[in-house]
Amino acid sequence: MKLHEAGLLLFTEQYEKMVAFYRDVLALPVRADKSFFVVFSWGYSYLLIEPYVSGHRVQPPKLGQAPHVLRLNVFDLEQTVATLRTKGVTVSVESFDWGTVATFVDPDGNVLELKDAPDFYE
Repeated sequence: MKLHEAGLLLFTEQYEKMVAFYRDVLALPVRADKSFFVVFSWGYSYLLIEPYVSGHRVQPPKLGQAPHVLRLNVFDLEQTVATLRTKGVTVSVESFDWGTVATFVDPDGNVLELKDAPDFYE
């Protein structure tokens, strides 16, 4: 396999709220805004938000309750947490021997984490 780019797709019943959260609260750059989805820059990949409608080709068993965490490694963790809190986002911060993470949820209940960079894999 010759990988070009990785992406993450989130199907939602709260399309407008989810787009506003990722665009206005997280301030992710919009790469494409179509009538049927929005694509955001997600580090070196992309995040696509698409409305979920009954009969969609993807049938999530429990929409908004998948066992995953969406993580973004950031260079300005404290500043980003402060900004999110001013926008009304509840954020919890925990420090570990491998780094610090700030955890919060999007309108669908997906768990997101910000992790201080550099990456703990290095």
